[in-house]
Amino acid sequence: MRYKNSASEGQNPKRLRTRNFIKLWPNRMDYFERRIQNWNPIAIINACTAGDFYLKADSGELTMKGAVDGTNRSVFNRNFRELLEKEFQYVETQRLDDIETPLIFMGDISLSGLVMYVIDSVYNNTETLIYKTSHPSAWRNKAPYVGRYNRNLYYFKKYEL
Repeated sequence: MRYKNSASEGQNPKRLRTRNFIKLWPNRMDYFERRIQNWNPIAIINACTAGDFYLKADSGELTMKGAVDGTNRSVFNRNFRELLEKEFQYVETQRLDDIETPLIFMGDISLSGLVMYVIDSVYNNTETLIYKTSHPSAWRNKAPYVGRYNRNLYYFKKYEL
């Protein structure tokens, strides 16, 4: 199988995509925001992936075990938070005062949540309808559901080593 996603660098998406996305997002989210500000859509459907990734063993080597355990979202949430903390030194916070490069998630703590925060920031005071669905790669296993999204915010900041 050949992978074309640039965040995946042509490899299996579970190897690099989620890690590259998290690493690059703080410096590229403004670019995404500027791009979508030029649109005047009737509706936006966020179908960004949650971001499955291979877990790391205690040795630091990638395992062949993905963060998504079937449909158990709580397992994914735990693994994603662990990835943020152990590999990127991000911890959840209630305050954003003086934080230079926060990660702000809307709806859920996932890649999709990062994207949703920006989409909502741009279009929440407009007539544009905003919806959420699963990533198209999941549609072969389960029919997509398109619906509203929750607006809960989750803030993460870098901690000092």
